[in-house]
Amino acid sequence: MAPTRSRTSLRVLVSDPVNVVLTAEAEHEVTHHLVIGAGLTVPDGPAAGAFNTPQRMLLSQSVLRVCALFDKPGANRASLPTARTRLSPEAINRLVSRHRAGVVNAPPSHKPTGSDATDGVFHRIVRIDREERAAIEGEILRRRIEVAFRLIDDAERRFVGPTLRPLRDAYLAHNLRMDWTDATRPRHIVGQERRALRRGRWAVHLLHLAVNGNDFDWRSVEDKHRREARALRDHLTRGGGGSSTAGTVIP
Repeated sequence: MAPTRSRTSLRVLVSDPVNVVLTAEAEHEVTHHLVIGAGLTVPDGPAAGAFNTPQRMLLSQSVLRVCALFDKPGANRASLPTARTRLSPEAINRLVSRHRAGVVNAPPSHKPTGSDATDGVFHRIVRIDREERAAIEGEILRRRIEVAFRLIDDAERRFVGPTLRPLRDAYLAHNLRMDWTDATRPRHIVGQERRALRRGRWAVHLLHLAVNGNDFDWRSVEDKHRREARALRDHLTRGGGGSSTAGTVIP
């Protein structure tokens, strides 16, 4: 029973970051269309100043969500590093062995001919073919996990570690502090959270495919999020002379 429980827990553990990615991508599309790429403005006056507040909130939420996806391992954390710690070399070897055994021992797909000699030859040929295919698929599964780990490391090294997490820890988590100077204030170029999220999505894609054997229609999900964000943008008041905040530094 232990392998079954381990398999189930791995499925749940890898599925948790999927939900984080789906939520983060939905929120980021709204942020992108209202803050980063849309040039959405409101007419000058009190409303213009008030509009800065939801813009900052959306940007901050995007940073927080991406940081949660790459948060350090923990018992109750739906992060990619948490899933990675459970995918030890031993666990990966078990996944590969289980997958290969499933390919080799799959039920026969042909009808017996009634001739023991003919059926015996056919079974031997099919088994050889399945063993070769199982070896190839097992190597593909292992490489998917390795590439996912590289994507996690790349996002951590380039975006999350140097910029996004310090911004979350030093500023967003203590945003009542007002004595920041230009030298000590965390610097954030808008768009880094999107690039980190992209890497996280593909890491989730590969891990989920390796552990659960199925995939998501990411394109349809992405199109749905984009349509909803555009519909929200189109229903808001648009003023003239607005410009994108892409490439600017917050806060």
